[in-house]
Amino acid sequence: MPPYKQFPIGDAQKVAQMFTKSLAEIQGQWGALLGCKLTLSHGPVGKVTWQEAVSTLRMDVALAKMEAEGDVAGAMHVILDLRDAITVAAILTMLPKPQVQRKRQILGYDATVEDALGEACNVMRGAMNDVFHGLRQKAPRLKLLSVQALDPRDRKSMLEQSDGEYAIMRCTLGVDMYEPTAFYVLVSRAIVEYMLGIRWGA
Repeated sequence: MPPYKQFPIGDAQKVAQMFTKSLAEIQGQWGALLGCKLTLSHGPVGKVTWQEAVSTLRMDVALAKMEAEGDVAGAMHVILDLRDAITVAAILTMLPKPQVQRKRQILGYDATVEDALGEACNVMRGAMNDVFHGLRQKAPRLKLLSVQALDPRDRKSMLEQSDGEYAIMRCTLGVDMYEPTAFYVLVSRAIVEYMLGIRWGA
């Protein structure tokens, strides 16, 4: 990902708190789903356009697209390296570690991986909705639209997936006995402004 543009300090704290609360919810729910101990950590929050977000991607990725319903139109997306997506899905389906490594090597993305990843993203969606409704009574609700594998070298296809401006945060998932996996969470400008009452600025 390219370097992020920065929010003003006060706004950055508000956005980071929203993400942090969401990740805490996701960590608890993913832990219950997986039946194992895991950690979710994150880097600094920033803002990017969709074009900027996908411009430096070089390897195949999995993209989960979510849409907001309610008083504000917006979206949330999750982007992760396809190998990391396979790892997350394989952990969810409790594959033995040697099989996980094999699927990573051959980029074994299939319907089983996509379904498991969709389940993980549905947990994320629900956690974000809970946090949104803790912030505002008339908060938008996210719904999962799709999970798909994409080749970022197909510039036209990547740019067609979305547009606009987003708050972005890089997150890292740690699960016992597995290499850490990274993913990016992007929440659209309209949702961030509506939920937190901040002005985006230049």
